[in-house]
Amino acid sequence: MIKMKKHEYEIGKIYGVRKLLSISKDSGRAIAETECIYCGKKMFVRPDTLFNNKFNSCRCQVTKHNAYKTRLYGVWGNMKYRCSNPNAQGYHNYGGKGIKVCDEWKEFEPFQKWAIENGYRKGLSIDRVDSNGDYCPDNCRWVTLSENVAESNRSTQHRMANKGTYYAYAPSGDYVEFENAAEFSRQNGFDARKVRSHANRTRGVSPYYKGWKFGFVEELESEPQSTIEST
Repeated sequence: MIKMKKHEYEIGKIYGVRKLLSISKDSGRAIAETECIYCGKKMFVRPDTLFNNKFNSCRCQVTKHNAYKTRLYGVWGNMKYRCSNPNAQGYHNYGGKGIKVCDEWKEFEPFQKWAIENGYRKGLSIDRVDSNGDYCPDNCRWVTLSENVAESNRSTQHRMANKGTYYAYAPSGDYVEFENAAEFSRQNGFDARKVRSHANRTRGVSPYYKGWKFGFVEELESEPQSTIEST
Protein backbone atom coordinates (compact mmCIF):
# COMPACT_ATOMS: atom_id res chain seq x y z
CA MET A 1 0.00 0.00 0.00
CA ILE A 2 1.39 3.41 -1.02
CA LYS A 3 -0.02 6.45 0.74
CA MET A 4 0.17 9.86 -0.94
CA LYS A 5 -1.51 13.20 -0.29
CA LYS A 6 -5.11 12.35 -1.16
CA HIS A 7 -5.27 8.60 -1.70
CA GLU A 8 -3.79 5.24 -0.86
CA TYR A 9 -2.67 3.10 -3.78
CA GLU A 10 -2.36 -0.66 -3.93
CA ILE A 11 -0.04 -2.19 -6.51
CA GLY A 12 -1.93 -4.81 -8.48
CA LYS A 13 -5.36 -3.30 -7.75
CA ILE A 14 -7.70 -2.59 -10.68
CA TYR A 15 -9.06 0.94 -11.11
CA GLY A 16 -11.81 1.03 -13.70
CA VAL A 17 -10.27 -1.10 -16.46
CA ARG A 18 -6.63 -0.34 -15.59
CA LYS A 19 -4.40 -2.39 -13.30
CA LEU A 20 -1.84 -0.45 -11.27
CA LEU A 21 1.64 -1.85 -11.91
CA SER A 22 3.89 0.65 -10.16
CA ILE A 23 4.28 4.22 -8.94
CA SER A 24 7.48 6.19 -9.42
CA LYS A 25 8.64 9.80 -9.64
CA ASP A 26 9.71 11.67 -12.76
CA SER A 27 11.09 15.19 -12.33
CA GLY A 28 9.51 15.34 -8.90
CA ARG A 29 6.07 14.22 -10.12
CA ALA A 30 4.47 10.92 -9.23
CA ILE A 31 3.73 8.71 -12.24
CA ALA A 32 1.63 5.56 -12.21
CA GLU A 33 2.26 2.76 -14.69
CA THR A 34 -1.00 1.00 -15.54
CA GLU A 35 -2.15 -1.82 -17.81
CA CYS A 36 -5.53 -2.30 -19.52
CA ILE A 37 -7.18 -5.49 -18.24
CA TYR A 38 -8.66 -6.05 -21.71
CA CYS A 39 -5.85 -5.51 -24.19
CA GLY A 40 -2.79 -5.32 -21.93
CA LYS A 41 -1.73 -1.91 -23.25
CA LYS A 42 0.39 0.03 -20.76
CA MET A 43 -0.19 3.70 -19.99
CA PHE A 44 1.52 6.19 -17.67
CA VAL A 45 -0.90 8.51 -15.82
CA ARG A 46 -1.06 10.76 -12.78
CA PRO A 47 -1.96 8.51 -9.82
CA ASP A 48 -4.87 10.67 -8.64
CA THR A 49 -6.66 10.28 -11.99
CA LEU A 50 -7.23 6.62 -11.16
CA PHE A 51 -9.89 7.79 -8.71
CA ASN A 52 -11.93 10.07 -10.97
CA ASN A 53 -13.66 7.35 -13.06
CA LYS A 54 -11.67 8.41 -16.12
CA PHE A 55 -10.49 4.90 -16.82
CA ASN A 56 -13.76 2.96 -16.98
CA SER A 57 -13.06 2.22 -20.63
CA CYS A 58 -10.12 1.74 -22.96
CA ARG A 59 -9.57 2.85 -26.55
CA CYS A 60 -9.17 -0.81 -27.45
CA GLN A 61 -12.88 -1.20 -26.71
CA VAL A 62 -13.74 1.57 -29.17
CA THR A 63 -11.21 1.55 -31.98
CA LYS A 64 -9.93 -2.00 -32.26
CA HIS A 65 -13.17 -3.76 -33.06
CA ASN A 66 -15.90 -2.77 -35.51
CA ALA A 67 -18.18 -4.97 -33.42
CA TYR A 68 -17.76 -3.02 -30.18
CA LYS A 69 -21.42 -1.91 -30.20
CA THR A 70 -22.79 -5.41 -30.71
CA ARG A 71 -24.30 -7.57 -28.01
CA LEU A 72 -21.63 -10.23 -28.55
CA TYR A 73 -18.91 -7.72 -27.79
CA GLY A 74 -20.80 -6.84 -24.61
CA VAL A 75 -20.92 -10.53 -23.64
CA TRP A 76 -17.16 -10.79 -24.11
CA GLY A 77 -16.47 -7.60 -22.15
CA ASN A 78 -18.75 -8.54 -19.27
CA MET A 79 -17.24 -12.02 -19.11
CA LYS A 80 -13.74 -10.58 -18.70
CA TYR A 81 -14.91 -7.83 -16.36
CA ARG A 82 -16.55 -10.12 -13.79
CA CYS A 83 -13.52 -12.42 -13.81
CA SER A 84 -10.86 -9.74 -13.45
CA ASN A 85 -12.28 -6.71 -11.64
CA PRO A 86 -12.89 -7.05 -7.88
CA ASN A 87 -15.24 -4.06 -8.12
CA ALA A 88 -17.55 -5.86 -10.56
CA GLN A 89 -20.96 -6.94 -9.35
CA GLY A 90 -20.87 -10.69 -8.83
CA TYR A 91 -17.06 -10.85 -8.87
CA HIS A 92 -17.19 -13.11 -5.80
CA ASN A 93 -18.95 -15.75 -7.92
CA TYR A 94 -16.38 -15.56 -10.74
CA GLY A 95 -12.91 -14.06 -10.34
CA GLY A 96 -13.27 -14.30 -6.58
CA LYS A 97 -13.65 -18.08 -6.94
CA GLY A 98 -10.63 -18.35 -9.22
CA ILE A 99 -12.61 -18.55 -12.46
CA LYS A 100 -10.65 -17.05 -15.37
CA VAL A 101 -10.99 -16.27 -19.05
CA CYS A 102 -8.59 -18.42 -21.09
CA ASP A 103 -5.65 -16.77 -22.85
CA GLU A 104 -7.17 -17.45 -26.26
CA TRP A 105 -10.21 -15.31 -25.39
CA LYS A 106 -8.25 -12.37 -24.03
CA GLU A 107 -8.67 -10.96 -27.56
CA PHE A 108 -12.14 -10.45 -29.01
CA GLU A 109 -11.62 -11.90 -32.50
CA PRO A 110 -10.93 -15.51 -31.37
CA PHE A 111 -13.95 -15.33 -29.05
CA GLN A 112 -16.12 -13.95 -31.85
CA LYS A 113 -14.97 -16.71 -34.24
CA TRP A 114 -15.72 -19.42 -31.66
CA ALA A 115 -19.13 -17.90 -30.89
CA ILE A 116 -20.24 -17.83 -34.53
CA GLU A 117 -18.95 -21.34 -35.23
CA ASN A 118 -20.75 -22.70 -32.17
CA GLY A 119 -24.24 -21.42 -32.82
CA TYR A 120 -24.34 -17.96 -31.29
CA ARG A 121 -27.42 -15.95 -32.16
CA LYS A 122 -29.32 -13.09 -30.60
CA GLY A 123 -31.07 -14.07 -27.40
CA LEU A 124 -28.56 -16.74 -26.32
CA SER A 125 -26.35 -16.54 -23.23
CA ILE A 126 -22.92 -18.00 -22.65
CA ASP A 127 -22.88 -20.89 -20.18
CA ARG A 128 -20.09 -22.90 -18.60
CA VAL A 129 -20.68 -26.67 -18.66
CA ASP A 130 -18.62 -27.04 -15.48
CA SER A 131 -19.74 -24.15 -13.27
CA ASN A 132 -16.41 -24.34 -11.42
CA GLY A 133 -14.37 -24.24 -14.64
CA ASP A 134 -12.94 -21.35 -16.64
CA TYR A 135 -14.35 -19.56 -19.66
CA CYS A 136 -12.75 -21.45 -22.54
CA PRO A 137 -13.88 -23.20 -25.76
CA ASP A 138 -13.97 -26.66 -24.17
CA ASN A 139 -16.14 -25.54 -21.25
CA CYS A 140 -18.61 -23.11 -22.82
CA ARG A 141 -21.79 -23.29 -24.88
CA TRP A 142 -24.69 -21.06 -25.90
CA VAL A 143 -28.05 -21.56 -24.18
CA THR A 144 -31.35 -19.73 -23.97
CA LEU A 145 -32.02 -17.51 -20.97
CA SER A 146 -34.57 -19.99 -19.61
CA GLU A 147 -32.04 -22.83 -19.89
CA ASN A 148 -29.43 -20.69 -18.14
CA VAL A 149 -31.83 -19.87 -15.31
CA ALA A 150 -32.89 -23.51 -14.99
CA GLU A 151 -29.26 -24.64 -14.82
CA SER A 152 -28.54 -22.00 -12.20
CA ASN A 153 -31.53 -23.20 -10.17
CA ARG A 154 -30.37 -26.82 -10.43
CA SER A 155 -26.91 -25.82 -9.23
CA THR A 156 -28.41 -23.88 -6.34
CA GLN A 157 -30.64 -26.80 -5.36
CA HIS A 158 -27.67 -29.15 -5.58
CA ARG A 159 -25.63 -26.91 -3.30
CA MET A 160 -28.55 -26.66 -0.89
CA ALA A 161 -29.03 -30.43 -0.85
CA ASN A 162 -25.36 -30.96 -0.08
CA LYS A 163 -25.67 -28.79 3.01
CA GLY A 164 -27.92 -31.38 4.63
CA THR A 165 -30.11 -30.84 7.66
CA TYR A 166 -31.60 -27.45 8.50
CA TYR A 167 -31.55 -25.96 11.98
CA ALA A 168 -33.65 -23.18 13.49
CA TYR A 169 -33.40 -21.15 16.68
CA ALA A 170 -36.76 -19.87 17.88
CA PRO A 171 -37.05 -16.38 19.44
CA SER A 172 -37.36 -18.19 22.79
CA GLY A 173 -33.92 -19.72 22.25
CA ASP A 174 -35.23 -23.23 21.58
CA TYR A 175 -33.48 -25.22 18.88
CA VAL A 176 -34.95 -27.55 16.24
CA GLU A 177 -33.58 -29.55 13.32
CA PHE A 178 -35.56 -30.51 10.21
CA GLU A 179 -34.99 -32.06 6.80
CA ASN A 180 -37.83 -30.60 4.75
CA ALA A 181 -38.24 -26.82 4.62
CA ALA A 182 -41.69 -27.02 3.00
CA GLU A 183 -43.07 -29.34 5.68
CA PHE A 184 -41.51 -27.37 8.52
CA SER A 185 -42.95 -24.15 7.09
CA ARG A 186 -46.46 -25.60 6.79
CA GLN A 187 -46.32 -26.75 10.40
CA ASN A 188 -45.15 -23.39 11.69
CA GLY A 189 -46.87 -20.90 9.39
CA PHE A 190 -43.74 -19.82 7.47
CA ASP A 191 -43.03 -19.20 3.80
CA ALA A 192 -40.81 -22.11 2.72
CA ARG A 193 -39.02 -20.01 0.09
CA LYS A 194 -38.03 -17.49 2.74
CA VAL A 195 -36.88 -20.20 5.12
CA ARG A 196 -34.60 -21.60 2.40
CA SER A 197 -33.42 -18.11 1.45
CA HIS A 198 -32.48 -17.18 5.00
CA ALA A 199 -30.84 -20.55 5.66
CA ASN A 200 -28.75 -20.17 2.49
CA ARG A 201 -28.08 -16.44 3.03
CA THR A 202 -29.45 -15.93 -0.50
CA ARG A 203 -28.28 -12.60 -1.98
CA GLY A 204 -26.72 -11.62 1.31
CA VAL A 205 -29.90 -11.79 3.42
CA SER A 206 -29.55 -12.28 7.16
CA PRO A 207 -30.22 -15.70 8.73
CA TYR A 208 -33.20 -14.23 10.67
CA TYR A 209 -36.81 -14.56 9.56
CA LYS A 210 -39.72 -13.59 11.83
CA GLY A 211 -37.34 -13.65 14.75
CA TRP A 212 -36.12 -17.17 13.98
CA LYS A 213 -32.56 -17.91 12.93
CA PHE A 214 -32.07 -20.48 10.15
CA GLY A 215 -29.06 -22.31 8.80
CA PHE A 216 -27.57 -25.76 8.26
CA VAL A 217 -26.36 -28.10 10.99
CA GLU A 218 -23.10 -28.74 9.13
CA GLU A 219 -22.27 -25.04 9.37
CA LEU A 220 -22.71 -24.73 13.12
CA GLU A 221 -19.48 -23.97 14.93
CA SER A 222 -20.70 -25.50 18.20
CA GLU A 223 -23.22 -28.06 19.37
CA PRO A 224 -26.71 -26.75 20.17
CA GLN A 225 -27.50 -26.17 23.82
CA SER A 226 -31.11 -27.39 23.70
CA THR A 227 -33.37 -29.30 21.35
CA ILE A 228 -37.10 -29.54 20.77
CA GLU A 229 -39.18 -31.61 18.42
CA SER A 230 -41.08 -29.83 15.64
CA THR A 231 -44.82 -30.28 15.83
